[in-house]
Amino acid sequence: MVRSLLIFIVFWVGIKMVLDVLTGIPLAKMSMDALELAIRLAALLLLGLALALSTSARSMGLAIAWAIRPLVGRESAWRLSLSFALMVHFLPMCLFTMSQVRETIARRCPGFGFRQRTLVLPQAILRNLGQKTWNQTLAVAGRGLENAAAWEPEFAWNYRDWTCAVLAVVFISLMFFI
Repeated sequence: MVRSLLIFIVFWVGIKMVLDVLTGIPLAKMSMDALELAIRLAALLLLGLALALSTSARSMGLAIAWAIRPLVGRESAWRLSLSFALMVHFLPMCLFTMSQVRETIARRCPGFGFRQRTLVLPQAILRNLGQKTWNQTLAVAGRGLENAAAWEPEFAWNYRDWTCAVLAVVFISLMFFI
């Protein structure tokens, strides 16, 4: 999974470098910008991966529903939460499916050349992901997660939470201003 993320980072950094060369940006500036992009992408992807693998999608969805309900309303909050929970659950599944299909094609069709693999690989991945999407849809419906009541958090905000939140905001602000 990490190798797939590394390939993703190299791909986008390569595109940025090619575009920078075409626009005439100096080599020193281009390399620093490419390094900055690589570090930002790596941090973002690894943070998202750690969050997706350490916390349940439902827990994150409940937290998001609770946090955005005052901003977007109850009806939109549960829909956004369900969408986010499905996305977080589906991303590692997509990476796993891609590596699994790649390995299966390598074992079953060792004689395939690059051209044949580039034709078969996307079709097989899309077919597998389509089946997984259907299974996810049935799982959401079977658990009753397709309504607003399922996304009501079971916790209450109290003064200790306010104190911790204010201290966290002050600490983070100080980190950026000092």
